[in-house]
Amino acid sequence: MGRVFFLISVSLALASCATSELRDMSADQAATVTDFEYRMVLDNIAMFRAQPASLPWHVTLSAGTAQVDESVNPSFSYAWSPVTRTLGLSGTADVTVNWTLQPVTNDEQLGALRDAYRNAAGRDFSQIFEEGSAAPSSGPYGHYGSEYVWPKDFDRFVQLILALNHTILIHPADEPGFKPAVRPTPGVALTPRH
Repeated sequence: MGRVFFLISVSLALASCATSELRDMSADQAATVTDFEYRMVLDNIAMFRAQPASLPWHVTLSAGTAQVDESVNPSFSYAWSPVTRTLGLSGTADVTVNWTLQPVTNDEQLGALRDAYRNAAGRDFSQIFEEGSAAPSSGPYGHYGSEYVWPKDFDRFVQLILALNHTILIHPADEPGFKPAVRPTPGVALTPRH
């Protein structure tokens, strides 16, 4: 009877661990949003430093899940002769974290992002960022090829991230002065954006 009570107690304790692990995993996963935003923007800045005519990449994290699966498998065996009793306990824990990504593919939004990244990697670069051929020893950084960049003025860096996110959250047709894009006619060249 004491062994059964022990196994039930262990099972309940492990269930409690799953709850706290799920809570911790959810908090850790939520914190990765900021890290992801920093890395995405810094990677794009590094790309525009190395290749000013680039097309930016940008994604939004639309949904996330954190899942903790734990199982406990108690076992007990008893052999009659010679008298042998065996008590066993085994368990597993699986942790899964997922994000749903939505890439920006709207040409108006990509054009606005491209303009913002060009400005940040060009005329505003030395006020907000630093660059080098190796990653800094601490803090967020981005890279493209052998180009590494990191924020020098963190407040302005965060303001840039917020402005970039505003660019993709607002539908271009809702913005004042919106003009629909001219769709190319086959065989006709378009003038580049400035």
